[in-house]
Amino acid sequence: MRPTLAIAAVVLLGSAAVAQLTPATDGDEIIAHEPIPTAGGGLMAGVSDSPVFVFDEAAGASGLPSEIRRDGMRLPAPASDLNGNGDDLLYRTTPSAGGPTPGTVHNVEREVRPDRQTGREPWLTYHAVFDPAVIPFKRNSAKDAVKPDGGLIVGVPSLYEVPVAGNRTQPGRQVFWGSILVELEPGMPIPIPSVAAESQVLSYETVPEVTLRFFKDGADNFYVQGAGHSGRVRVNFVMDAPSVWFRHTPAIDLLISDVPRDKRPLLPAVMQESVDAVARAIGVEHETRYAIVLQKLVFWFRDFAPGDLEGGKDNDYLDIALSRKGVCRHRGYAFVITAHGLGIPARYVSNEAHVFVEVYVPRAGWTRIDLGGGALGMNVRNSRMKTRHTVDEADPYGFPPGFRDGYSHRATADTPTTAGGDPVRGLPPTPSGQVGATGGAGTKPTGRPWGGGQSKWGVPRAVPFPVKASQIATRTTLAQVSARVFRGDKLSLRGTVSSDGKPIAGGRVRINLMDTNKSEILRVLGNARTDEDGIFVTAVSVPLDVELGTWEVVAEFAGNARYAPSHSE
Repeated sequence: MRPTLAIAAVVLLGSAAVAQLTPATDGDEIIAHEPIPTAGGGLMAGVSDSPVFVFDEAAGASGLPSEIRRDGMRLPAPASDLNGNGDDLLYRTTPSAGGPTPGTVHNVEREVRPDRQTGREPWLTYHAVFDPAVIPFKRNSAKDAVKPDGGLIVGVPSLYEVPVAGNRTQPGRQVFWGSILVELEPGMPIPIPSVAAESQVLSYETVPEVTLRFFKDGADNFYVQGAGHSGRVRVNFVMDAPSVWFRHTPAIDLLISDVPRDKRPLLPAVMQESVDAVARAIGVEHETRYAIVLQKLVFWFRDFAPGDLEGGKDNDYLDIALSRKGVCRHRGYAFVITAHGLGIPARYVSNEAHVFVEVYVPRAGWTRIDLGGGALGMNVRNSRMKTRHTVDEADPYGFPPGFRDGYSHRATADTPTTAGGDPVRGLPPTPSGQVGATGGAGTKPTGRPWGGGQSKWGVPRAVPFPVKASQIATRTTLAQVSARVFRGDKLSLRGTVSSDGKPIAGGRVRINLMDTNKSEILRVLGNARTDEDGIFVTAVSVPLDVELGTWEVVAEFAGNARYAPSHSE
């Protein structure tokens, strides 16, 4: 019988918390690095930053567990089935002269070059490998360097061996099951997917039993090699990854000059003039603050649309970046070159269905950023019995219409819509039971009842809100916020206000900090107003004098003569 692997949240009690005051550079604000515990399943509860592994010591630290327990979920080990279920990809390599075979992943492209086929993609197929499933963001291949002719490559392609870490992990890392079919060849490292940059393999088993060695290259791509074995092998493994990779790190108060020397990209001089022209169009400079550069870069490349590429056809990068035409691969390609020219480390990351980017943020690490794409739709395969991975941080980069309706954003949204945009089929449920609109199973949670406290927007008003017969019912949503909040630190928030699926523009929204029963407003954190798409985006600070405890963050729409007030659940 396999041991059990459990992940439990570590709760910091108020009496044991130690405040380390650090001056911020934004005015006189002081940040108290003292977390407000969030255990208890409240709105702010999410994936633990401090997982703890529990396993049978007698079985050894490297034995594959029978299940992972994580935030109330029990994730069983993948089936030890060599044949698979018909939805697996076979990871293999072939000689350069060999042609592709349907259903397999060959040696990743040694070089990525731009193309001018910038129209909408046909239906895409994504194969889930990990559980929770990071749809559509597994890392099949990353490129981190630019050639003088504009090609993207791995800057340091030589491989180095990485050990199997054992069933132990550190705070700030998340854990995933992985299961793949690999066609091993003696002495040949086979590229395999990873869940994130700086991932580790904690334990593994194979069918048939084979001893494996794992390797990485300079762009953090994973490879596996069997000890003299030839043929197909099922590899089930546990992999962990840094939580920051999944979060939208805002890089507050950093400068581009803060990038460590060993991380600074080198753009060929022949391309710098083109990058400078794009930077001027975007409105960024080399010395601009890191957060400002990222905000403008991400929004610019998210605001692409499929369509015919403009330009003279003698500079593909310049034509793509300035025309703002293309799908995921065009956005990712032009973003990486632009970022390198501005001094920001960035990688072009791809799999069989999607391209996204990674950006290195000083003092945080590599973080994933989705730029969107455009396709008739995306099918998700091999997702049966898996859970969809969710991100507990608000995205600070903005949501232009073309990005918001794209398949990649719809695959990660808490409540994907079926109206318009790129449909996504086959999404597994989220940990809360929510699913994508066109696939999966489960039901949307109804939320907990509100208490009898008073909301004081203008005048006291009971909660839940009374709706007048003349008012139209509304719905307010709030993206899940961080599971750990520090007094004095900022929370980036995003939400929507709508009525019968139609956005409400210009609506006043208040952000409240409430107790877990939603019976008392502890503090009003800030105000916001919805844009023409019914979206509000704001950042609020948790006051330094708030007591340690478990709290709820609630968005409250004020309502008006036509529309009834509402609150997020």
